[in-house]
Amino acid sequence: MNEPPTQPTDELPDLLSEEPTERGLVVRVGLMVATAVLFILAIVFWLIPVLTGIPFWILGFVTLGMASRRAARWINARERRLPRKLRLALRPRLRRELREREGSTSEPPDAPPAR
Repeated sequence: MNEPPTQPTDELPDLLSEEPTERGLVVRVGLMVATAVLFILAIVFWLIPVLTGIPFWILGFVTLGMASRRAARWINARERRLPRKLRLALRPRLRRELREREGSTSEPPDAPPAR
């Protein structure tokens, strides 16, 4: 009867910030226009198989999340459902930091440097 937790036990930071940021109307409208352009490019490049449209979809969702906190919450909720490996793949800097931490704790302090 217990429902599974919606968030994983190992907390990774949100992909897009949901914090309220003071963006003016002009900036928000500009982000929405950029989002529309990116989504249109994604559809065009999906139909014309010269270049994949996936990068345009990703950038479109990022700009949408920057323009709207509601969209950022929606994107973060969907991203939390992904497996940990995929979530780390979306965060290369965090993945690198975790590898460095694991590497520094796995070697004994008196060990010679690896070649």
